[in-house]
Parts: sequence; structure tokens; C-alpha cells
Amino acid sequence: MEFRRYIGILLRSWPLMVLCGLVGLAGAYTYSVQTPRTYRATAALSVTPSVIEYWTGQAVERLLNNYTLRLKSGAFLERVTQDLADQQPPIAPGEVAGKVQAIASGGEFRITIQVHDADAQRAQAIANAVAERFVYEMEFENYAREKRDIEIMLLDRAGVPAAPFSPRPRRNAAAGLILGAMVGLLAGVLLEYWRDTVQGAEEVPDLLGLTVIGVLPTVEPPRTGWRRWLPRRAATALTPQTGVASDRH
Repeated sequence: MEFRRYIGILLRSWPLMVLCGLVGLAGAYTYSVQTPRTYRATAALSVTPSVIEYWTGQAVERLLNNYTLRLKSGAFLERVTQDLADQQPPIAPGEVAGKVQAIASGGEFRITIQVHDADAQRAQAIANAVAERFVYEMEFENYAREKRDIEIMLLDRAGVPAAPFSPRPRRNAAAGLILGAMVGLLAGVLLEYWRDTVQGAEEVPDLLGLTVIGVLPTVEPPRTGWRRWLPRRAATALTPQTGVASDRH
């Protein structure tokens, strides 16, 4: 009986689920279309120790994490901004800091540099400038050492992003549809919990404490108005059953 009750709740809630789902879809799609586009350009650095077998995984991870901190440091990005002085449109000091992300991959001895910007070509220019500046400075540091333990080279240059990284209207619209439908289902369950009417004979024992001694056949509702758009079973489920109850247990 509980299963039938849950099915009945679902059938009675589906118009609300559809409505909320469509509202969520429209809202998410409209928001995505109006949100400014952002492009992502990606460059990669190879960080290779001279003697790999003597390096532990923790040592490599600490080294790469330190490099990612240097890549995102304010002093380093100020020097990158100076390298981009001829970039059009010009990049203001401090503007690069909020666009650069550095991700270390210890197992691959690699650092990925990601730059997000509203202009695809500027994102590419910043990513390549960050990578080239870091390689140059690390090479300069190695020249001052007697022993070069680490070799850093530009593994992949950033290309011009072909499509925006965000927003993604279709994905956001699908997420809005699913979220809206879930909200509609939750609202239907709450309305079912708050209602004080008997929807079927199976609810009489739980709600009224009475024993059902007979149930009259369900009269199929006329398929007019909004009911004609419902499946036959759904229209029947939305119509309360008429039953006879007794106070004798």
C-alpha cells in the first residue's frame, strides 16, 4: 500500500515538477546567455629531475607545489605584466594575478598553467608569457649553480581557445531542468504531507483509525478540460475513491 501511495504522490506531483523544471531550465539558460563569456588557454611545463630514481614522490610533490606558488606570486606576475607591455588591449598591473592558475602533477613531472580571460587571444598571450618567463628565470638560476639538478622546459604552448570555457548554456539548462524538477517533487511531497483530505480507501486506516469494509468502484472521470491531457491511469489516480468505513476493528 505504501508503494501505491508513493506512486500516487508522484502522479499528483508531476504537473508541478514539469512547471518547476521548465522554470529552472528557462532561468538557467537565460542566465547563461547573459553571462559574459570566458576563455581558457592552457600551457604546460616539464619539470624533470636529473636523477629520477633518487627522488621520492613527496620530494617531487613539494618541489612542484613550490613552483606553483612562485608562478602565482605577485612579484613574478608583475614581471609577466612587463613582458606583456605591448599587448593590445593593454593589461593593467595586477590584472594578471586573478587570471592565472597553476596545477602541479607530480606523477607526470608537469605543471599546467591555465589562464581565464574574456578575450581568447589575450588568454593565450598571458599563458605563454607566464610559461616563457618562468622557464627563463629557472634557466638563469641554474646557470648560477655548479650542479643542475632540475631541468625545466616549455612542454606545450597555449593555443587560441576555439570555444568559451564558460558559460555553457546547454549544460546549465539541463542542470536547471533537473534541479527544478527536484524542487517540484519536494513541493509536491510537502503539499501531500500538509493536506487534510482522504485521497483513497487505503488511507482510511492510517488517517481515521477505521476499518474499510467495502470500496465502491472508481468512476472514471470525464476527460474534459485539463484532464484530457493526462494519461488514463493518472487521471484516475487523481480522483479520490469513494469507500465505506466502519468504526469496528
